[in-house]
Amino acid sequence: MEIMPTQGPEETWSRKEHAVLQEVNENMTLTELARVMLEKNNPVVLVRAESGEPLGWIEAIDVLRGTMTGEGQTLRARDIYQPLVESDHVDPALDCEQIRQWFTRQHRALPYFISAQDRAGYLLSTAGLMEELAKQRDEEIARHQLTEKFFVELVELVPLGIVLFSEDEQIVYANTLAKKIIGGQEVSSDGLKSIVMPKVQPLLEGKNGRKYHVYVREIAGRTVNGKRKVLIFVDITSEHNLMKTLAQSRDEAELALAVLMPDLRVAARLRSVVEYMDEYDAASEKIRITGVISQGVYRHVINILKLLADTFQQGLMELPGLEKEVLVNAAIFHDLGKVQPDLKVGDLVRPEEVFEPGYLHAARGAALARGIYNLNPNTVVLIEYHHHAEEGLPGDFPAYLLPMYRFFRLIDGLSAGITRRKAEVKLRVDGSKIHVVENSPMPRYNRSFVLDLYSGSVT
Repeated sequence: MEIMPTQGPEETWSRKEHAVLQEVNENMTLTELARVMLEKNNPVVLVRAESGEPLGWIEAIDVLRGTMTGEGQTLRARDIYQPLVESDHVDPALDCEQIRQWFTRQHRALPYFISAQDRAGYLLSTAGLMEELAKQRDEEIARHQLTEKFFVELVELVPLGIVLFSEDEQIVYANTLAKKIIGGQEVSSDGLKSIVMPKVQPLLEGKNGRKYHVYVREIAGRTVNGKRKVLIFVDITSEHNLMKTLAQSRDEAELALAVLMPDLRVAARLRSVVEYMDEYDAASEKIRITGVISQGVYRHVINILKLLADTFQQGLMELPGLEKEVLVNAAIFHDLGKVQPDLKVGDLVRPEEVFEPGYLHAARGAALARGIYNLNPNTVVLIEYHHHAEEGLPGDFPAYLLPMYRFFRLIDGLSAGITRRKAEVKLRVDGSKIHVVENSPMPRYNRSFVLDLYSGSVT
């Protein structure tokens, strides 16, 4: 059987899938039609008019009916053909899978279709189509196998523990590292369930002694039991050990700073006073309490001492007019007389109504520093006026204390941001100038400026 030659770049008829439909003249008798069908082994023929125009098609069953009635020599092809209709047409540019979909959509009883573009008829070879589809399926399987092989090799190379599992906790795949983390060469579904279900543990100590952060993500594709998921173990041992070391160093530093406390009663007093976290509520023009910081004033003092230590290390004490002992004692005693209202998370308040003015506890702290602890007069002055704006200082305020006064007010405010808002502060000492960068989780408090301790100018 001949195959219709390619008519143009868009025609994609395959020699395996499609054969040219045998053509007959409209005047051919049924007996002649039967002979052609037998000789050409075609169950369907295309009927053309004398002018060459395709008229329709005839199936072998129609020829058989006509010959059985004895009209094989009298009936002609034009008498029994089925006219061509729109549903008989298919785009010759369709590929194998698209032809299959067209064939299924049209519910064709015969493996027959015709091209509307060149009016040529074709027979669809069911065996050829199946062979081509099988070939495509084999190629697709080979591609999937290659992809799966690449995936397995990849997940064995990455420094992550990876487990694929279904919604019913059945393991689809686990790489070698995941098995070492969970324990043993084989990972059981029960073992996986104990780690992942019902809640993901953010931190896991693997059987190999390392620390892992655990992530669970849904991935594309579905199994019989539902969406597949991937369990990922990320090694955070180094970060965990570093944070542990930093925490230990912080505790040691705080312990060392606490030793500076001249009296255990001072430390106890500072620990007894809380600080509050808050946010501004624009609707009510009040603040809402968002957190209660236990030992808040003590934490505040420790943070001031840390800032002092940082600047001392940068050579601040080489600047005339700044005294280490005065600043350290001012830090320890400046809030000793502070009192706080009893508030809880969620309270909506006006600060000026519930918090007393800062100068009141500053005056009480100065009185305690002078009368009970007999501190240096310069220290007492710093404590008494640490809540006064510079323009509000009394006329007899010692001018030589202004650099320390400005510096202490600076670190007092920065420490408040660290304590109450978890701000990050960086200080750089440049002679009498302090370069300040404050980054807060609340962006409106972010600031960057330079304070000159001698002139008081801020740029």
